[in-house]
Amino acid sequence: MQPGMKSEGPAASADFSGTIPYIDPHVHMADLGWDSLEMMGIGGMAAAVNPMARPDVVIKKRSGAFDADDILRCWDHMLWLAERFEKTFFYKVYVALSWGSNSRIHDADRLHRAIADYLKHGRVVAVGELGLDPYQWSTTVSQAESEAIIAEQLALAKDLGVPVILHTPMLKSTVHYIEGPRLPEGSPPWPFKVSTAKRTFAIAERVGLDHSQVVIDHSDNDLIRWALENTKAYVAISGACVWRGIAPWQAAQWVKTYGPERIMVNSDAHQHLSMDALWLPRTIREMRRVGLDDATIRRVVYENPKNFYRLSV
Repeated sequence: MQPGMKSEGPAASADFSGTIPYIDPHVHMADLGWDSLEMMGIGGMAAAVNPMARPDVVIKKRSGAFDADDILRCWDHMLWLAERFEKTFFYKVYVALSWGSNSRIHDADRLHRAIADYLKHGRVVAVGELGLDPYQWSTTVSQAESEAIIAEQLALAKDLGVPVILHTPMLKSTVHYIEGPRLPEGSPPWPFKVSTAKRTFAIAERVGLDHSQVVIDHSDNDLIRWALENTKAYVAISGACVWRGIAPWQAAQWVKTYGPERIMVNSDAHQHLSMDALWLPRTIREMRRVGLDDATIRRVVYENPKNFYRLSV
């Protein structure tokens, strides 16, 4: 550049303050490959929360009821993995526990008693994820039974005073399934995300769960708007998993539109689907591109999950 010439374009005003560390508050790490787990750390992940959502996916038990021991083995295995992931990839790993929204348990009282002890573990930070989902209703667990399963765990979270992850459904293409659930006949027409989320949130309100304990997850534009206008819960945007269908630029625009106060972003990365291990760093870059300052971005990707889950990071 010649002396006296003025620089033009984005470089003239950009904030080159480096990588913003982030917390991924919803990622299913148990079977992610080494490269994905490594890439998340290289991309700036300081910590992650791994929800134990559907034990039938882990155990491959598609019908009938589980024993409490089945669930406890899943919980213990994830805690074992979390410790080793920390030592290998150099980020903190926390766990949220549940026994799913569509899992009938022979002796659920054992889990009620056990989860209180697990929550004393510094690594266990929440209950979840839980939520009604038409894709998860089956011949063994009806919608009404799912509501009862959710209610008992939300009541437990209320009594224990811990955060809760509320799952919401998204349209899933059957071509992305190797095996697993399909949308049953008679399910409500798409879009059903907001209507289903309302029913799950109504369960939380019936058991008296304080809104501040709840994050409504996998949110899209309609659900963000409904949740921010009608509840005092946090909302989370999930994008890395292929069936979520949310690009980093969309998430960035929603943060710009609705503000950072009660929004988080997460990958919802799965082991059995195409996913982008760098979706969250890409979203951070897109938030910069739409003009959000680093303090605002850091609130969304770090401070909000840290405070909501009370993480020691």
